[in-house]
Amino acid sequence: MRKYVEEAEVSITADSFVMADLDSNDSSVVSAFFKQFNLDPKAEWKIPYVVITDASGKVLVTWNGGKKAPRVESYVQEAKSKAGLKS
Repeated sequence: MRKYVEEAEVSITADSFVMADLDSNDSSVVSAFFKQFNLDPKAEWKIPYVVITDASGKVLVTWNGGKKAPRVESYVQEAKSKAGLKS
């Protein structure tokens, strides 16, 4: 996903989004991630596991596993719409 952002294939910009990479090999990190975003701990863990939230931390969109740029962009647009942001 980071490649899509760097190559401007998806409309994620630093002025509207914060990106963080987590160590998915650390079970305490994975556990805290699922707890923070109220995700089902039994959900399949595929890399990347992406959560887009609003400014208050409310989950707008989640997905996991590799996706092509057009699909990622559709998730971004969905999150923007739910957050009341312009596309």
